[in-house]
Amino acid sequence: MRRVVVGTAGHIDHGKTTLVKALSGVDTDRLGEEKRRGITIELGFAPWKLGDELEASIVDVPGHEKLVRTMVAGAAGMDVAIVVVAADDGVMPQTREHLDILRLLDVQKIVVAMTKIDLVDEEMCLLVEDDIESVLKEKHFVDVVTIKTSSQQGHGLDVLKDEVVRLCGETINKSSRPFLMPIDRAFVREGHGTVVTGTPLRGELALGDHVEAFGAGAKHVGEVKVRGLQNVGQALERVCANMRTAINISGKHAHHLKRGMNLFKDGAYLSSQHLVVWLETLASVDTLKEQTLALHLGTGSQLAEMVFCVGKSLDGEGSGGALLRLKEPIVAFAGQRFVLRKPGAEGQATVAGGYIVDPLPARGKGSVERAGQLCACREDDQESLFLMLKQARASGLHLQGLRQRLRVENLEALLQHAEGEGAICRWPDGDKRWVLRQVVDALLAKTEGFLSDHQRQEPLSQGLKEAELVALVAKPEQELLQAMLKSGLVSKKIVREEAFWRLSSEGSLLDAKAKADLDKILEMYQKAENMPPLEAEVLAQAGISAKEFKALVDYLVADGKLVKVKPGLYYSYDTIASLGEQVLQYLREQDEMAAADFKDLAGGISRKWAIPLLEYFDAKGMTVRVGNARKLHPKMREAGV
Repeated sequence: MRRVVVGTAGHIDHGKTTLVKALSGVDTDRLGEEKRRGITIELGFAPWKLGDELEASIVDVPGHEKLVRTMVAGAAGMDVAIVVVAADDGVMPQTREHLDILRLLDVQKIVVAMTKIDLVDEEMCLLVEDDIESVLKEKHFVDVVTIKTSSQQGHGLDVLKDEVVRLCGETINKSSRPFLMPIDRAFVREGHGTVVTGTPLRGELALGDHVEAFGAGAKHVGEVKVRGLQNVGQALERVCANMRTAINISGKHAHHLKRGMNLFKDGAYLSSQHLVVWLETLASVDTLKEQTLALHLGTGSQLAEMVFCVGKSLDGEGSGGALLRLKEPIVAFAGQRFVLRKPGAEGQATVAGGYIVDPLPARGKGSVERAGQLCACREDDQESLFLMLKQARASGLHLQGLRQRLRVENLEALLQHAEGEGAICRWPDGDKRWVLRQVVDALLAKTEGFLSDHQRQEPLSQGLKEAELVALVAKPEQELLQAMLKSGLVSKKIVREEAFWRLSSEGSLLDAKAKADLDKILEMYQKAENMPPLEAEVLAQAGISAKEFKALVDYLVADGKLVKVKPGLYYSYDTIASLGEQVLQYLREQDEMAAADFKDLAGGISRKWAIPLLEYFDAKGMTVRVGNARKLHPKMREAGV
């Protein structure tokens, strides 16, 4: 079963609700005040069977000029619109404004139902038909059929139904994106709790899904769950875009849901107070200047300050990019249509509309210039992707945000193509984020430069620790560099040895003095064998500073020629290896070894050398202390060492 949304439009008292009842058998005026006054005040809904495989949900909108906000809310999800014009009245002001709104919301599939033909003669019908044709041409609607109807007599209803079926055709699949539904009604039903209704604009929703809502006074509602789903009274396990939907919501905050909010799955959308948009002005507008207007988006509305990307105004029937700064944050997506109206104005207040280019633009200095760049490439998905990533720089963009900011249907295919061409790359540590390849390459080059400078300035250094290296780049780049280092996605020139990062190089950067100092110190430790000099002795004999000593011995340790037993106490590698072998041999033959035994074994060394050495062998897992003696470590026994 294919499901579509069919809406009404037209001036007050032209018979929209009566026509809906004649088509569907449902009176959509449910409020007592609507019955008493004989006018539609709130949105009305009715199921309409169009065929064995096609079912419509009718949205009946009010036609009063003071209820245009409600009309826009109902028109947001329409696939087809029935524009109602009474034969005894002709085209009226709200007919014109409703046509403007339909065009701005990109509801192109319309049919005109000329109602009440039983009240006028043929000549009047012809005059009204000419008037309708003229207005449709003026509003840029083409190939629109006008059908004469009488709801009282049933005249023309079958023809109207056939035309609606033809217009429905194959509806566009909007289910590949994350679910989002503007709420147009919220109420409490006895025995069920909170129920919200609306027309999903994209995506799918299933029983048990966790959802959240945002909007309508910048309120956020979370920790709620889908308890039940219905489409035109039929209980379902899953709903999708293009379906009129009623959702039973459970959760402690469910009662805060209300009209004007957007309902979506947990974490699927981010909110923003800035929108980059592409505007189209109406012909009735002489000049549209930068000002504060009422933004009608989905089922909500709020004030928005408009700033043009180029110039300070737009002529009537003009188009251009703009940045909207909102009073309160909202949730929206790229390609979503909207309407702009003069706040508080009487009569024809609609002045412009269009679609969202970017619902999550970067804020701060240069925001208008960046908005202009995005508008310039709005029709090219790949260029839009590259520009957004360029503007994001080293922060990259999450897949979630890209789904919200790009109109392309198959986003994954676009990303894979761009990655295959080497233009973009995934975030290094596996996060679902993307970044421009040139940003990564530039950061690598910068990192190599820092390491090269460090190696040149401190040739004896083992390199830089990760925190030291990351701190050298600008803050916006630090997260990316950390991810690159963590994942090892760095150039072949950058290598890690233990806790240090350095450049791999064939030649040595050591000068003659450094080489001489290294040879002198190494010789001192080799000659001293089991009784090496302490730091103060080396400083005095070698004629170096404490800073130079640390750099030199660290270099020798990294080079594998010295072993650090404890701070300030070093042994030559050969000496430690020999002592270790002697200890193992002793413990293979004896069950345990006292400190005095070790001192004798090591050639009669004193306690100041013996104790650090024994603790070193303990730390290395060769021996284990038991009371005042050492035994062979169990792991060494298991290994048969």
